[in-house]
Amino acid sequence: MAVLLMGSLALAALPQQGWHRTHGELVSPEKAGAVFEFTGSQSRFTQVPTALGHDEPAADEIAELARSLKYDHELMSKFVHDHIEYAPYFGSAKGAHMTLMDRSGNSFDQASLLIRLLREAGYDANYVFGTIRVSLDVAADWLGVSPEVHVVKRLLADAGIPGEILMDDEENSYAVELSHVWAKILINGATYVADPSMKNHHYNPGIDLQSAMGYDRHNFLTAATSGAIINPDYVQRINKTKLSADLAA
Repeated sequence: MAVLLMGSLALAALPQQGWHRTHGELVSPEKAGAVFEFTGSQSRFTQVPTALGHDEPAADEIAELARSLKYDHELMSKFVHDHIEYAPYFGSAKGAHMTLMDRSGNSFDQASLLIRLLREAGYDANYVFGTIRVSLDVAADWLGVSPEVHVVKRLLADAGIPGEILMDDEENSYAVELSHVWAKILINGATYVADPSMKNHHYNPGIDLQSAMGYDRHNFLTAATSGAIINPDYVQRINKTKLSADLAA
């Protein structure tokens, strides 16, 4: 059993059979493209329109979803953006139907779902494979991790997503470049782009239930055990009246 390291294309023998968790190095989109070309797998990633989605059989769920969204391209894009969770991995793994069923997918699979919906509505929609650049904060928010260089770098590397952490001299901050897939749609002779997998998150502080309910542990237990018989192994004659009054307050 051996591991293929994409950066060096070197084979390393594992010490024993079984599952082994390892960490790979982050590979830039440029280097990843060179590896795909070297191994003859570039068509899977760089020629996305001819490689993904076109031959996937139709699914009744997708056709019905397109109908329920009134065959409206804006509603379709909003549905995928708002209701399909982003999952960090690289390449097309699920396709449109399983992405809908799982309610999650990466940029490849979310683009597949959106394009299938758009084609159900009669739109001319296709894939775009390229490189995007976002700030470190935007990338961290999108990936659901803390905005630290080593954290974002490790997640991209472990997920197998070609990427690179760069210093943006103009902004005096870090930026993230990574390989990505989105959709393009032809509407009335004009080409539009949609990227349903790129999502912003808004976090609201949680509710302090103890304060909201006016709960005080000491007072609650005192009222519940008023007049009760308490032994190390059991409790008898819990004060149901005071307990009910506390719960109803």
